[in-house]
Amino acid sequence: MCARVVKNKLRTLLRNRMKQLKVPLEDPYRRLVVEYLNVVLGHSEQSEQYWERKIKPALQSIFIDALSDIEAKASYNLKSLISTFESDVMDGRLFVRRRTAALLHCARCALVASVIG
Repeated sequence: MCARVVKNKLRTLLRNRMKQLKVPLEDPYRRLVVEYLNVVLGHSEQSEQYWERKIKPALQSIFIDALSDIEAKASYNLKSLISTFESDVMDGRLFVRRRTAALLHCARCALVASVIG
């Protein structure tokens, strides 16, 4: 679910940038993807705030009852789930990144998928 929210927000950012720039070059869009993923998956105060102010509310409005009562509390750090999730195959941040890339499988998002895949 987190990956779907990330994907939707990334697509919105890309659409807005395309309307703004109106250029067919890849570099500005590639840079946008990298900067966005650094915010989403990074270890910064900006990342923590983004999860608290953008991702968590989006999860709660799009996926009703997706969060447990504990996770839905304002004091709960939802990003900690991906930071502490780890399996023998990959950690949580890599999982979200790969899942987002898989969700961006359409042709017009090939550039984005190549950057994050």
